[in-house]
Amino acid sequence: MRLTVTQTAPLNCHVMLAQRGATLVELLVASLLSLLVIGVIGSMFISSQNSALSLSRQLMLSQNLSSAMAQLKEDAERAGYNGQIAYSLKLSAASDILTVSSGALGFVYRQPEPTSDPLFHVVYRLEALSSTHNSLKICEKSSAQLLTMVSAAASGSGGYCYALFDPNLINITSFSVTSGSLVGENAKRQSVELSLNAALTEWPQVTQQLSLQIHSDNWQ
Repeated sequence: MRLTVTQTAPLNCHVMLAQRGATLVELLVASLLSLLVIGVIGSMFISSQNSALSLSRQLMLSQNLSSAMAQLKEDAERAGYNGQIAYSLKLSAASDILTVSSGALGFVYRQPEPTSDPLFHVVYRLEALSSTHNSLKICEKSSAQLLTMVSAAASGSGGYCYALFDPNLINITSFSVTSGSLVGENAKRQSVELSLNAALTEWPQVTQQLSLQIHSDNWQ
């Protein structure tokens, strides 16, 4: 009997290397790279989220201040209105239609509807809540007689004062009012400039500043 011996060719070394499993070092490197990628993506996500929160807080503060200033301007445009009587109303002892004092603006106008207390007094004033926190308040009071700035700015008979903003949310850092006058050919116009600065109570780094200029005619 004749035996036949078949010689098997040696496996290609490249094929053997291709079939070899990953080493521990390679696994560690791959894991490290994966962690780095996840960390970068997570950092970008957190940064984007923080930017969105900061923007939303700034927008909330801006909208609140803009609404308050719009209300103030609308109120001030009624200042001095006296119905059919040909002269403007002023607060008692005041020399101008828009009365200005330190951190306060006051005025009066006649209500269009018949009432026993036809004179409507309005005062916007800054009130200190603490050494670092303030509130902007509006005082509204009706009466049959003209009131002084001090009387109109106090809660009590005929009206009350309330905060324009929730002090737990918004801190008014400053409220300044300055008055001037513009003299034309036919009338004297009073010019009042207001500046309002505020910050979020819990995030004082979020701030906003708004300015407003009001003109009022003096018919005398």
